[in-house]
Amino acid sequence: MSIHPDAVPHEVRSPGGTVRVHDTGEPGDPRPTVVLLHGTGGDTASHFRTVYPLLAVRHRTVGIDFAPAGDGLSLDALVEQTLAVLRDRVPDRPAHLVGYSLGAVVAAAASGTAPERVRTLALVAGWLVTDAHQRLRNDLWQRLHATDPEALRLFSTFTAFGDPFLGRRTDQEVAALVRAHGTAPDVAAQMRLNREVDISGPAARITAPTLLVAGTHDQMVPVRHSRMLLGAIDDARLAELPCGHAIPTERPAQLVSLLEDFLADPARLPAGGVLDPIAV
Repeated sequence: MSIHPDAVPHEVRSPGGTVRVHDTGEPGDPRPTVVLLHGTGGDTASHFRTVYPLLAVRHRTVGIDFAPAGDGLSLDALVEQTLAVLRDRVPDRPAHLVGYSLGAVVAAAASGTAPERVRTLALVAGWLVTDAHQRLRNDLWQRLHATDPEALRLFSTFTAFGDPFLGRRTDQEVAALVRAHGTAPDVAAQMRLNREVDISGPAARITAPTLLVAGTHDQMVPVRHSRMLLGAIDDARLAELPCGHAIPTERPAQLVSLLEDFLADPARLPAGGVLDPIAV
């Protein structure tokens, strides 16, 4: 099933692999173009199923499904895939780039690599440098992935959602979340890549106005990581939402509202500003 009635699938070839995209327009479309980059183990449908249709009301919307690369996966390959899509699908103007989780890391690195391709940048649950806390969770994930897939589903659900969100669910609803937690073929390689992230260099070269969105209950990428990005990117502002890592699932309407306001007026919140979650 298509993520949106107007979304047409395309394939874009790049040195980093053949990328599948979901596009509600065509090159030359006069509407502002929003390009979505998914996170670890996901794709456009699983990570942006609530966000994509809302953004598509006012914008040409392009979702990128990263190409599997197995043991050869690298951040450079994902950046090249992203830039290939921008060159192929949005050749005539810079695009609005939105990345979630690992997709935020890729979006930031791509923006620092080719700033002329990016009009604005939104990093949702992103991070600058992987730290010991993240590596510890990654180690446990890798062990469960190798030995106990069902325990991995439980662990991943527990860490993906904020405790207020899970605390309001019934046991049956939590069980449904666990059952719905899939693992993409390339997820283990993406998790290995997550261990080695350091985008300090490209982040310092980002020139696009940048919106950072963090979940105050995020156990995977705690809010301190977005605050580090706030200090590393010159023209950045931060909004904190009362949720866990699964921001597009827990707070889709608030996330889209933030994105819509930012795309309409990137300077609405001055660079360096922090939007209190109560005000969102």
